[in-house]
Amino acid sequence: MKCLILAAGYATRLYPLTENFPKPLLDVGGKTILDWLLEDLNATGAIDEYIVVTNHKFADIFRDWANKHEMADQVGHDAKDTTSVIPGLTGNLKPAISSVIPGLTGNLKPATSSVIPGLTGNLTAEANQQQTKQITVLDDGTTTNENRLGAVKDIQFAIEQLGLDDDLLIMAGDNLLTFSLGPYIEYFKQKGTSCVMRYYEPEIAKLRKTGVLQIDDQDRIVSMEEKPAEPKSHWCCPPFYIYKREDLKKVPQGIAAGCGTDAPGSFIAWLCTQTAVHAWPMPGERIDIGSLTSYEEAKKNFTSCPA
Repeated sequence: MKCLILAAGYATRLYPLTENFPKPLLDVGGKTILDWLLEDLNATGAIDEYIVVTNHKFADIFRDWANKHEMADQVGHDAKDTTSVIPGLTGNLKPAISSVIPGLTGNLKPATSSVIPGLTGNLTAEANQQQTKQITVLDDGTTTNENRLGAVKDIQFAIEQLGLDDDLLIMAGDNLLTFSLGPYIEYFKQKGTSCVMRYYEPEIAKLRKTGVLQIDDQDRIVSMEEKPAEPKSHWCCPPFYIYKREDLKKVPQGIAAGCGTDAPGSFIAWLCTQTAVHAWPMPGERIDIGSLTSYEEAKKNFTSCPA
């Protein structure tokens, strides 16, 4: 499975903070918003490539971020490479190496470099680090909020540019979750259909600003409507979708049929009229970084990884 991260918006509601910097890379609790999501997905082992589709204005910033991940992963690989020199090495490297290099203390890197040439990085921190899979950054060529493609056309752009033919987890890059996406991926595998997430929203005013689902007693979506004036239920659909590879091929058909292209849920609203789509109930909360106020609240209150 691949993961497509939608990050081509301009986050105008967070200006001036995001006027020249992408919202998904804002810091929360010592990590970027996007890194919180990737850390969880890395732990599931389900994703073999991340694809970030962004605009021309922010493309280089995302490339720098992706390059830093590659460098950090290389450090992790270097640390793990010690197992070929010191068979059976696991866990905390310092005690294990000390049996091979008597009296070893302090920083392991200088002491071990003479035994393991080329070894770099902080061994104790990186030895067990989850490795981030390949990160591909796509520039959709847009430069302003006025000429943006919209989320559904960005999905189509990524499919066409990379020839995607895989199951695909699609998510907005500006949300934080208090739960892991691992069970959601398992739910998708069990259902054997494209899937969305859902949560209960009691406030009508908030329902009018999001995708609203009607579902049957088997979690199958009966209908979905983006930003309805008169919501037909209290089930909201946040921007985390898993498409079966067969359904991914229907994106051009949905666009041609007139589905909306700005909100990412517009394609799902069309797709559920064509085939079965199921809705997984979220076991925790989603924090949408949609304003300066919500960002400040996230920095203050979001302090732990999904569990």
